[in-house]
Formats: sequence, C-alpha cells, structure tokens
Amino acid sequence: MNIWHEISPERIRPHDFCAVIEIPKGGKVKYELDKETGLLIMDRVLYTSTHYPASYGLIPRTYAL
Repeated sequence: MNIWHEISPERIRPHDFCAVIEIPKGGKVKYELDKETGLLIMDRVLYTSTHYPASYGLIPRTYAL
C-alpha cells in the first residue's frame, strides 16, 4: 500500500488520522517517504552528539501551507 496515494481522504479527520513519523524523538536517523513508491527511505544520519528533540513527520495526502 502506498500510504501517500491510497489512503482514503475520509480516513483523515481532525480527531483521528494516520501519521508517518520520519524522525523519532531522540533519534539520529532521518527517513523520507518516497511519494512514488510509498516506501520509507533513509535520508541521513547524524554523526555528532546532536539528536532530534521531537518527533517529526507528516499526515498523508496533506500539504503544509
């Protein structure tokens, strides 16, 4: 299933929706959702003591303004 293209728009509601977490809180690896295939692909790794302070992701079939 390609979560970007095949998820039903009715599945996205203000109180209940699917989300894809691309960077988990405290993680050092960033993933990207490939919109063509729907696969998560490793984008980069932090090699320093730095880490991501909060989870980061997207809600499929939506765009930021």
